Amino acid sequence: MENEKWNQRYSNTDLSGHQEHSSILEEQIKHLTPGKALDLAAGEGRNSLYLARAGWQVTAVDFSDVAVKNGRVLAKKQEVSIDWNIADLTAYSPEPETCDLVCLFYLHMPRETFRRVLTKAAGALRPGGTLLVAGHDLSNLTEGFGGPQNPEVLYTPEDITGMLDSMEIEYAQKEKHFSDHGSSERGKPQVDCVVRAKKPLR
Repeated sequence: MENEKWNQRYSNTDLSGHQEHSSILEEQIKHLTPGKALDLAAGEGRNSLYLARAGWQVTAVDFSDVAVKNGRVLAKKQEVSIDWNIADLTAYSPEPETCDLVCLFYLHMPRETFRRVLTKAAGALRPGGTLLVAGHDLSNLTEGFGGPQNPEVLYTPEDITGMLDSMEIEYAQKEKHFSDHGSSERGKPQVDCVVRAKKPLR
């Protein structure tokens, strides 16, 4: 995965302001007891920072070294501890069965590549652990604003649940939100795909 575009984007970040976490994350994990969390495609860590503030032990992974550098600055400012890792998710393999929560937000890539990343993400969960996936829904092309315009890298709740046949699906819906990340797209309506699944207990 080429990261030059994302490094350029993150080079323009204003680190003086508060990095708002996703409202989807807050809503979907409010019933969970904090434990060990893995935030994949974490960017500058807006969700990782929220999790750490909420008492989770967080590992954040992103392939942009600039994003990770910025995330470390933000974590220091907020006085939270996060284990930051620079890695391409197409090659990264988290340690199996070590996490209570794995988050995968707004990662868009070709279907089979995404399936492999998702499979490894699910494998990182302990029995009883939660996988939370959120991204631009396919219907965002016609019903929303922003996000990738290539339908081949977008997905629906049914697409995601179809890749998680060994998981217990707890929530799988399309949701309309106002964009809370990016730059010029903030505040515009977007349609998101949100799936929460649980790894069965043995």
